Amino acid sequence: MPLPILDARVLDGGTEKERKAFGETLLANLAENGAVKLVNTSIPDDEISSAFKSCKEFFHLPPELKAQIANDPAQAQQRGWSVAGEEKTWFLESIKNGGPAPKFGDSRESIDIGSIRDKQFPNKWLPQTVLPEHQSIMESLFEKCSSLSDRLLEMLAVTAGLPANAFTERCTHEASTLRSNNYAALDVRLLDAGEIGRAWPHKDFGIISLVFPGVVGGLEYEVREAEAGIFEPVGFTSESDIVLLVSETMQRWTNDHLRACLHRVQKPSPREVEGDIAPERTSMVFFCKADRSAQVGPMQHFVADKEPLYENMTALEYQDRRNKAHYPAETMGYIDSLAITYGNAPSLLVGSLLLFVFITRIVRDPLRHVPGPLICRFTSLWLHYHAWAGTQCSAIQKLHEELGPIVRIGPNDVHISDGEALWPIYMEKGGFIKSDYYSTFDIDGHATIFTTLSLEKRSSRLKSIQPMFSATSCMAAKGIIERCATRMVERMAEGMQTHKPVDILNLARSYAIDAVSSYILRAPYNGLEEQGEMSASPFVDYFVSMSRFFHLSQSKMHLIERVMDVIAPDAKTTKSTEIVDSYLKRTIEEKVTLLEDNKGDDSYPSRLLALGVPKEKVIAECKDAVFAGTDSTGNNLATIIWYLVAQPDKYAQLAAELHANAISPAPKDIQSLPYLTGVIKEALRLSMAISTRLPRVVPAGGFQHGNTYLPEATVVGLSAYQLHLNPAVYPNPHAFLPERWVNSSDDRMHRDFMPFGKGARACIARNLAMLELYVATAAVVQSKVLEFEGGLKTVADSIESLEWFNARVKGGVIEIVWPAA
Repeated sequence: MPLPILDARVLDGGTEKERKAFGETLLANLAENGAVKLVNTSIPDDEISSAFKSCKEFFHLPPELKAQIANDPAQAQQRGWSVAGEEKTWFLESIKNGGPAPKFGDSRESIDIGSIRDKQFPNKWLPQTVLPEHQSIMESLFEKCSSLSDRLLEMLAVTAGLPANAFTERCTHEASTLRSNNYAALDVRLLDAGEIGRAWPHKDFGIISLVFPGVVGGLEYEVREAEAGIFEPVGFTSESDIVLLVSETMQRWTNDHLRACLHRVQKPSPREVEGDIAPERTSMVFFCKADRSAQVGPMQHFVADKEPLYENMTALEYQDRRNKAHYPAETMGYIDSLAITYGNAPSLLVGSLLLFVFITRIVRDPLRHVPGPLICRFTSLWLHYHAWAGTQCSAIQKLHEELGPIVRIGPNDVHISDGEALWPIYMEKGGFIKSDYYSTFDIDGHATIFTTLSLEKRSSRLKSIQPMFSATSCMAAKGIIERCATRMVERMAEGMQTHKPVDILNLARSYAIDAVSSYILRAPYNGLEEQGEMSASPFVDYFVSMSRFFHLSQSKMHLIERVMDVIAPDAKTTKSTEIVDSYLKRTIEEKVTLLEDNKGDDSYPSRLLALGVPKEKVIAECKDAVFAGTDSTGNNLATIIWYLVAQPDKYAQLAAELHANAISPAPKDIQSLPYLTGVIKEALRLSMAISTRLPRVVPAGGFQHGNTYLPEATVVGLSAYQLHLNPAVYPNPHAFLPERWVNSSDDRMHRDFMPFGKGARACIARNLAMLELYVATAAVVQSKVLEFEGGLKTVADSIESLEWFNARVKGGVIEIVWPAA
């Protein structure tokens, strides 16, 4: 049964109706067979023909020439020439199906290239004098295959009910590969006997594969309706025809809605065989792969009706697992030797295998030189426990005190306490990319500007909204923020009359959500108007509490959320979240209507909508921005007020500075007042809304800090906790001393100060956040609401926080009280 054939011309020039029909047919056939044949694609026939010709010229070169660009099988990404038999595609499928595996690899040689933009794994080319045009031909074909893949993925996403960029935002082709294969002429009797295979049954690793089978047959796919192991030829193909295959990453993303196609290359049709000899065969395959840092667990869209079938991990981790299976000589030899030694003693075999894994982990551990708890070599349980318990920062601090400035906190996780490491990790050349831990914080299945791992993937969204957060733009909105601050002071004055404890954390959060919503959404939330009904604190507290699971995968995080909703439902949280969600959806709908009527404003959501970002993703971006702007600013402002109440001398000094400036004939902008600046910076240093490590991934080539080398793909980072409380930089670090910032001469204080992160991934709204703190602090002090006969009091003697990714104040409140006379 030949594969269905689809005319791909509609991808570029078809009507909307034709494109819709094409998408539905494509999705249906891929769901049924995992494969379709595409004709009339956007890749010119003559370019495909030139590529085939150039590849054949390469494969006919002497082996000693090809060996100059040999692939390293131990490398995470294949580049260069692989000798016939080096790759063993049969291994995984054979083991999965419980059957014996042939002792031979595939009888093909191949050459792999990647993107010219992939600096991690550069391509290998022979000198131009050997093959003058080969490099330019193959690089051009790579780019055209990338473009065609993007259009196919967008078509599949839209047809499946997803945003058009649902797949492509995880695939910039940094990891995609274009492979050319050559199968030597051989005796078909060896193929029939199963003693050798051109390419044994296998599934591809990536998202989709574009196969150029060439004019010689042999490519077969598994017929799913039939008994397992029944394969059918794909049918006659011309040189420019493409067979589109679903690959394993797509299967994982779609939670088995689209399953990877099992395929193989065997003997061609009888009419192509002369005597008993199958002719030489050349083919090309474009493996469209997810970015190495992208998550390859099931997408939320595909787990609504059933549980996730796959664990979450990065594409690089998954490919590494696959590569080890495809180059298994040492592993197979070890298993064979155990089988010979122990015969049918399965318990001894399993025990020996576990011992082998244990010893191998120790001997081959690339981080064995980094000190840390022994358990951290084998599992992340130590890190998970302390993150959950809210003791992560203090536990890591103890490790640093005992072991030095670089410590290991997990099998692939390292923590550094030396501020000298901030520049290379977070700032130099844009800094290292974010770890996939951040994907846990995706909102409603959407990667936001904060959680998107690479700079490139968020660049268009960032450029559209970044002008809103320039210092000039924020200053232009100062009047909006001042009105919110005035209303907060009024609410504090109302609390003063009750002589009961007032939760200034809740008040500060209400101020923060009103300020951020009034400015970025152009639609005030009005949290200060109806404190009980519109309080966002339960919404914020819920988000904060889930940050204790920062190091878990998305699927495990969602499972915990569902379990918590069942065993510990919280009516306040549910209601608060529903109010915030309703407010955001209503606001975004209004922006959509304005845009449709050509009356769009310059708000945060309108800018994203005008860029073409889908409405659901805009809602996610706004929810993320509102949470971040409410949690951090609210926490920081409440800390400022608490310290001013706890230390009247600091309050008096600040009040004097503000009063002198107010009556001056030439008053300064409050952001230039030294003591006010010191108060705010000192509160930011101590409050640490995000006190834990900001994890980044070590790039290709590794990272050397001092005498310690960290290999590529290690997750490394620094924490505000260690930096902000370092007595060598901030003497008496736990004391609130605003004067330490006035005329400070120690550059390390500014270097190690990171309340908003560092570098290109620092908080985009830091100018707005700082303005909110300046305006609110000045308003509170100048109103004299904190000046009370008999003195104000703090209810607690200190502010203690749980050390989750987003710090949570223990008890959930920061209270002050105006005592009754």
